[in-house]
Amino acid sequence: MSASGLITAYNMTWIFTQTGVPVYKPDWTDHHSVRNALEYGLEGLQRCKGRERLVPFRVERVDYRAGNPEAFFAGLARSGPKAAREFREAGL
Repeated sequence: MSASGLITAYNMTWIFTQTGVPVYKPDWTDHHSVRNALEYGLEGLQRCKGRERLVPFRVERVDYRAGNPEAFFAGLARSGPKAAREFREAGL
């Protein structure tokens, strides 16, 4: 669980600059959020090519995704009793 009290999962999709700096590092992967980050980054590149001087800043925001607990727990059950036990023990 995160400091904000939200349940978090492992990062699955990160986006890095060519120099290895992470510019997108979610605690859950949602294709809408990834698309938004890619489009924003590409727009920034175009602005730089147009000689606009951009400086970086950090942002923290909350995105939302559709939840399907039935499908999640069905997938957890398919993963076996160890996966289900570890999930319960993690208190998530």
